[in-house]
Amino acid sequence: MKHFEQQNSQPIQHQEVNKKHGVPALISFFIPGMGQLIKGHIGKAFLIWLLIVGAFVIFAIGGVSTQQGDDSKAVLTLLGLVALVVIFFWNIYDAYNSN
Repeated sequence: MKHFEQQNSQPIQHQEVNKKHGVPALISFFIPGMGQLIKGHIGKAFLIWLLIVGAFVIFAIGGVSTQQGDDSKAVLTLLGLVALVVIFFWNIYDAYNSN
């Protein structure tokens, strides 16, 4: 019985779990940058907004006058689209994993 009391007398250490992961990630899915803003990462939120605007401008420049035989505009369109997708998913990942 003494052995049992010794084991129970030691304090149990609990890990603090940050439960603020899912909601910011979900909000970032619908409004990119808002998850970072909720967590207090204002600089990251503005960076995401600037990156999205920049990628959209590249996408729009490439898509405005895409003509046959003009591969440079098609490359800009594709580059802008890929950048938008990468930024979007990185935004959700960052909102979920950052503290």
